[in-house]
Amino acid sequence: MESIFPKIEEKIIKFWKDNRIFGKSLEKKGGDFVFYEGPPTANGKPGVHHVLARTFKDVICRYQTMKGKRVLRKAGWDVHSLPVELEVEKQLGLKDKKKIEEYGIAKFNQECKKSVWKYATEWKDLTERIGYWLDLENPYVTSDPYYMESVFNIIKRIWGKGLLYQGYKVVPYCPRCGTGLSSHEVAQGYKTIKEDSIYVKFPVKNEKNTYLLVWTTTPWTLPSNVAIAVNPKIDYIKIKKDEEFLILAKQRQAILGENFEVVEKLRGKDLIGLNYNPLFDKGVVSIETEGKNIYQILSADFVTTEEGTGLVHIAPAFGQDDMELIKAQNEKSKTQNKRKSNNTSEFPILLTVDEAGKFKSEVKEWAGLFVKDADPLIIKHLAQEGLLFKVERYEHEYPFCWRCDTPLLYYAKKSWFIKTTDIKKNLIANNQKINWVPSHIKDGRFGEWLNDLKDWAISRERYWGTPLPIWKCQNCDEEIVIGSRDDLKKKKTTTNKYFVLRHGEAFSNAENFFSSWPELKKVPLTPKGEASIEQITSTIKGKKIDIIISSDILRASQTAQIVNKELGIGIIYDERLRENNTGSLNGNSVEEGEKYFNPENKLTYEQIILSKFKNSFPGGENYSDIKLRMIDFINDINKKYENKNILIVSHEVPIMMLESIFSGWTNKEAVERREEI
Repeated sequence: MESIFPKIEEKIIKFWKDNRIFGKSLEKKGGDFVFYEGPPTANGKPGVHHVLARTFKDVICRYQTMKGKRVLRKAGWDVHSLPVELEVEKQLGLKDKKKIEEYGIAKFNQECKKSVWKYATEWKDLTERIGYWLDLENPYVTSDPYYMESVFNIIKRIWGKGLLYQGYKVVPYCPRCGTGLSSHEVAQGYKTIKEDSIYVKFPVKNEKNTYLLVWTTTPWTLPSNVAIAVNPKIDYIKIKKDEEFLILAKQRQAILGENFEVVEKLRGKDLIGLNYNPLFDKGVVSIETEGKNIYQILSADFVTTEEGTGLVHIAPAFGQDDMELIKAQNEKSKTQNKRKSNNTSEFPILLTVDEAGKFKSEVKEWAGLFVKDADPLIIKHLAQEGLLFKVERYEHEYPFCWRCDTPLLYYAKKSWFIKTTDIKKNLIANNQKINWVPSHIKDGRFGEWLNDLKDWAISRERYWGTPLPIWKCQNCDEEIVIGSRDDLKKKKTTTNKYFVLRHGEAFSNAENFFSSWPELKKVPLTPKGEASIEQITSTIKGKKIDIIISSDILRASQTAQIVNKELGIGIIYDERLRENNTGSLNGNSVEEGEKYFNPENKLTYEQIILSKFKNSFPGGENYSDIKLRMIDFINDINKKYENKNILIVSHEVPIMMLESIFSGWTNKEAVERREEI
């Protein structure tokens, strides 16, 4: 039996379209109901869960519309994200960040830009078929320059309020892929493993044969130790065993075995502030500690007696709890210093491992070794030094990279943070004003998240995303934050001064056909073209040009030669300045090219030109490709020359891209100004 529902669905959609029902709803005068569409990523197919979420949103918006409100429903596309990059990495066969950089970041980003629209048609069809009203004709797109500019503006305003800072964040990190992983990705790679855990003896300062007994499953983090944490509410004991004194939690004394004597009972709070000596001497691990606040017992509520010894080794570069403890301790020190006019040093963050997961040069004994491979060597060294109490085989869940099966490291990466903790009270107060459905979310999942609020890390060390508009001086740490394209244009980015000249009229212009590289036939300047360049050479001479750089295509080369005849400074030819590669249309009429890009003759002239940013000439380039080579050209020239007046001789489209780069134009703005070139 044939279902009648699809036909009913199609009939309703047709009625909505024919009668502009959605458009009419936007003309209501009863005030606005503000709705923000959380944008999907169109390089992944829509699923049933998207139908559910969109149905909820549509119900609320329709309800408000029926109450007489105007509900603007701007569609959105989230085209920036790590999943997009991963998809493109697979397509290009790139296995890690190093390979991406060898391939070329600009080229890689261009491929990301292409891939994000892979399932756009499926998303649009789904949206229409489920009756979800959205303005799909005028969406916001996260890669659009206007959208990114709005992000710049927000970041600058946050910076202006003193809420933006650079610090460390510990993330699950794959040393092979060179990237952090999200919690969702980490969850895909857990394995049950068995490895050696160790009980280590940290020597108490100025107390002979007295040690803090600490348990760790990651011996490789010990060279980065800066503190030991205890819980102030836990009971501890000092015991004597084989002429040595060990301090540990009372509840964990079973790990000692037999033949020991309790010589002193302690509370955790009694141990806070106690100093100890490092495990490694300077010949093994060379870390400058002079004048630093380091090797001290700190208070931490996260310390328990469920396993271990009740004393936790703190290496903030490789543990989130460790990092939060040290950051809080350093903030506390700053406050006390201000109040007491002291100058107590902060606890350092010792990042002794590089991004490939290998020890840096300061870990002299094991420099260059992958950290997991160094574990048995570290254990052996501690035993030789008499600092190893015992080794236990430990079975536990450990995360591996779901892509390459490499053991993940928890690793401190420098990030930019928004100091949300400074506005925590306001956030909690505003949460109470929200009508949550279901209501338990207010004080439950979301409320609990707010109560445990951490500063928000907004930066990622990847490629396909909105760049952070922050410049920091490497010498004095002065920061500049750009809030708009106008802000950026006011900043000096080069000491060179550029002058751009399009070649004079050529026979390809006069006869209206494409002529790109390779030149199928000689296409010189027309007499009119030669005369026009000769007329402006005196003006160019007045610019005190130091260098001429020209396309090597004949019409541009001739133009440069006419100018150089007056200037006498020589010409540098650069193939990056060539006309756009028109592929199999090279030598054909421009009219044939327009038919290729507008086969149904439905597009306006502006739409045809805009389409050329995405769609390439058959076997040739698109305008975005040309923009990439212009960026490469300018970056290269800026590295080679300083304080020079440089004349660039090229063609219409490369010059349009150069103007676009220097002026910060969008594609649309570049097309609108094309007639000026």
